[in-house]
Amino acid sequence: MRVSNAQIQKVLELHLHKCRNTGRLPSCTAKAHCDQLVLSPRAATIQQVKEKAITLPELRKDVVQEVKHRLESGDYKPDPDVLATRLLGQRSDLKGDPK
Repeated sequence: MRVSNAQIQKVLELHLHKCRNTGRLPSCTAKAHCDQLVLSPRAATIQQVKEKAITLPELRKDVVQEVKHRLESGDYKPDPDVLATRLLGQRSDLKGDPK
């Protein structure tokens, strides 16, 4: 099961709200030692990218329609060498290899 950062924040907010309403705050809010989660810079960047990706549309419908129309009409003829180069370039980017 995956738990998102937003879900964790919501649970913490509800817990603190409940504690404030009862007048009993957890001891860690009184500057006592508390458990912490510190993300590495890379993990923080990945989290930011994931959050940004969620807000993006899944497909660029205008581009998909144009390519679909060109494929159906026989007007779309990609250069196999360019396609292979781009695919290999993306693969090395995913591995973190320098270009």
